[in-house]
Amino acid sequence: MSFDIAALNPSLEQMFYSYVNQDIPHYFFFILDWKMNRDDTEILLALKENRIHGMMLIYKRHIVQLRGTKPAAQELFSRIDLKKIELNTETEHRDIVREKHSVVREGELLLMTLRRGEERLAPTDDVIELKPERAGEIAALMRSANPEYWVISVLRESQHR
Repeated sequence: MSFDIAALNPSLEQMFYSYVNQDIPHYFFFILDWKMNRDDTEILLALKENRIHGMMLIYKRHIVQLRGTKPAAQELFSRIDLKKIELNTETEHRDIVREKHSVVREGELLLMTLRRGEERLAPTDDVIELKPERAGEIAALMRSANPEYWVISVLRESQHR
């Protein structure tokens, strides 16, 4: 199946927004980056018969989000020519990525949504207000949950000071 691959531009925005607004959590970064960081954002659309079948977001030339049908995702991903990328895609597209890039680290993100009216809050633990004097305890908990991320976050924060 062959697709027309088009860069998102003002003439395609109405089609783009109609498509992504059907599932905002799934396309959150496409919407956010296009609205707020357009100079750093490129979005490619896989079109067939005037319909979107997939799309790829490239943010700051290295952060990539890939969505859509497998054939559309494959055609979109074949267009990318970046040496090093950080990629977020659907599980069904793993083989497309592995064919082109050696994967250094792989993880799974779970998209959780809560729609108004569906809330069924039933906390099983006591709610504790976080205060500055508990910062050490909070940092230890974060470090134990994800030590690699914590170190990177601390390094980035200290570099900005």
